[in-house]
Parts: sequence; structure tokens; C-alpha cells
Amino acid sequence: MSTHSHDVVVVGGGPAGSSAARRAAQLGLSVLLLEKKTMPRRKPCGGALSEQALSYLGLDVPRHLINSEGYGARLHFAGRTLSCRKSERIAVLVTRARFDHYLLEEARAAGCDVRFAEARAIEQDADGVTVTTPTESYRASFAIVAVGATGTLISSVRRRDGSGERAFSMEAEIPVAVRNHAAESDGLIDIRFGVARYGYGWVFDHRSYHSVGVGGMQSRFDSPRETMRGFLESLGYPPDPPGIRGHFIPAGGIKRRTASGRVLLAGDSGGFVDSFYGEGLAYAIRSGQLAAEVTHRYSNERHIGAHVQRAYSQRCREEFERDLGYSLLFTRLMHFCPSLFLRLLVCDKRFLAKFLDIPLRHTTYRRFLLWMLPRLPLLFGKLVSQQLKKR
Repeated sequence: MSTHSHDVVVVGGGPAGSSAARRAAQLGLSVLLLEKKTMPRRKPCGGALSEQALSYLGLDVPRHLINSEGYGARLHFAGRTLSCRKSERIAVLVTRARFDHYLLEEARAAGCDVRFAEARAIEQDADGVTVTTPTESYRASFAIVAVGATGTLISSVRRRDGSGERAFSMEAEIPVAVRNHAAESDGLIDIRFGVARYGYGWVFDHRSYHSVGVGGMQSRFDSPRETMRGFLESLGYPPDPPGIRGHFIPAGGIKRRTASGRVLLAGDSGGFVDSFYGEGLAYAIRSGQLAAEVTHRYSNERHIGAHVQRAYSQRCREEFERDLGYSLLFTRLMHFCPSLFLRLLVCDKRFLAKFLDIPLRHTTYRRFLLWMLPRLPLLFGKLVSQQLKKR
């Protein structure tokens, strides 16, 4: 088993890892990225890339990678449907296999050495880290771990999440030949509440296929496969399409350790996900970049103590982690009395329009909550009035 030297070893070639590797290489560091399997390959994900995520990239995503564009949302709950279209695009839909491969190649083009091998262990000492694969060991000053929500290497920094701290989702890519009423998106992202507790179902129109999925908090999401089958059937899709995949998503806003010594966690490994609607790509990209910038800052320091951990935590908190805490608060408010809050959500277009300002970065969860709370009595009155008229 041979040993090689780098400034940074990045473990994981998804958006967090590739963004970290690209940024570190741009800063002049010697970077090795280890990805356990060759790419491109299928990733279970709806593929919604928000304008917030696009703003972090520092790249113009090639047109051929964009399947469709979203300018608003269509929400469904308890027999009601509410649509809201914004004048600005809120997201683009991409196929994760192609998008992730693109980011990996951009990291390689920036000067990163990419190797397909599974990192099995990370050991660190005062001077650096050693990352071990089945055939090699690599020595570096720092390691950035971006292996998703459940990778074993997360334990080098923090404990793994419990069932009450993460969601579980299932997703299928259904060919466009199965197109039906649910797929007529008209540029709107289709979200269906009431499908899974503490979660929702979705239908994203990628033109050549539809991403259809369900997700909810693991501790409250009983029988996900049966729920997925029922959701597909309710929309007129085959109940068992090939290629259904499931994966875990951390609930953002929960306090977690994201660095220890010379090892930093990025993306889902760090728990950086919007708790309400599951946006993770934006925070994967930005946390990877921040991890790279912090390692560059301390790359010439021999004795780092807890400085790296403090610096990385502070950068993440300042840029997005505080707002992830408010997204968790909003999620808990919604699910404290889900029937009431979701009915309010689909009865007033102003409520939805204001919420869609969040992925556009025109507002934050904190400002949205401050706007929403004083209006709840009025919204409740409107809901009661609508129900009385029906009688």
C-alpha cells in the first residue's frame, strides 16, 4: 500500500465534494477527490436546482443540462389546488447523473486529481490526515467529507442522525410516454401535501421523463414503499416502475458538529438541508466551497487546535445555517397542526407567493415567519369563511 501527499483529500464526488475540490484547486491547493463509483450514474433526486443554488455555483450551467424551468409552484392538499407563477425563474430541473458528472469534470478542469475508489477510513493526527482505500492510503493536511447523509466516514466528526433527525424519500424516473394530467406542469413545480406525514409528494416534469417521489420524516413515515405505490397509482402511473430508489435526507437546522480537527463535513454529511422542502443542492455547493476556503486559510498552519472547526462553523452559520434553523422552526409550526396550516397554505395566493421568495433569495425564513405570524388570524378567518360558503 503506497502513500501520496496532497493539501486536501475530498471524499465524495457529488455537488458538495466537487464544489469543494474545484474551489480548493482554484485557490492553489493540491487536491485529490475520491469518488467510490464511476460517473455519471443515477442519483435518486427530483433534480430541482434553485436560483439560490445557481447563484453559488460560479458557473453558467450549459443549456443542454437544463431539462426544464420552473417559474412557480402548484400545491395540492385536501382536494384544493393553488397555483402561483412568479415573474422570475425560481429553479431549473436537471438530471442529477449528468449534472453531478458535469461538476466533477469542472473540478478536474480546475486542477483536481480525480480517482474512483472508496475511502474506507480517515485517521488524523496533529500534522494531517490519512485517508485509506482498499488499495492505497493518501496523506493530506485536511480532509473534506461529502458522502451523503449516512456515510460511515461521518463518524470521524459526529454521531450519525437518528430517525427523528432525518427524512426518507423514494423517487422514480418515469419515461415521458406515460405522460398524463399530472405532468402538464406549464412551468410550475407540482407539490402534493398529505401524501406522507411530515413530508409531501412531487411530480417534476423533466420533459423526457417525470421525476415522481414521496418523502417524509423517517420517524413518522410508515411503509414508504407502499406509500409510493399508492401515490403513483393515484396519479395514473404504473405502481411499480423500474428504478425506484430511496435515500435519507438530514433535517437541517439541528445543531450538529461539522468539523473536528482537520476533517470537515460538507453537504448532507454536515446536515445542510432545508427542513421544509428538502432543498439540499444549494447548501451542498456552498458548504463545499466554504470548507475549501477554510482549509486554504489554515493550509500553512502547523498547530490548528480548534481554529478550523470554529472558522468553518462561523462561516456556515453566517451564510445559511441560521436560516436553516428558521426553516426547521417553520416546519415544526406547520406540522404542529398540519391540517390547519396546509389548508391555510393553499387558500391564499399571497402566502404562497411570499414563500416562493425564499428560493429566489428575496427573503429569508426569518423574515417570512415575521411576515406570516401576524397574518395568521386573517388567513384563518378567510379559511373559515370559505368553509361556511361551501355549506
